[in-house]
Amino acid sequence: MGLRAFTSQLLCEQVVGRGLRRTSYDINRETGRFTPEHVNVFGIPFPFLPHEQDDGPPPPPRRRRPP
Repeated sequence: MGLRAFTSQLLCEQVVGRGLRRTSYDINRETGRFTPEHVNVFGIPFPFLPHEQDDGPPPPPRRRRPP
């Protein structure tokens, strides 16, 4: 089982990818294939992250002053 700190902001792909890594590369003698492995992914949404809040359209770009 892998746990991440509450403040960890790893990308979902990173967390799921870590869970999908094989733990064993032994071949099943009956099937000649890898033994199936499964991962259960549990998580909570992070609505407090700035990029997930909907504050309307982005502000207009600031104009640069000439030097």
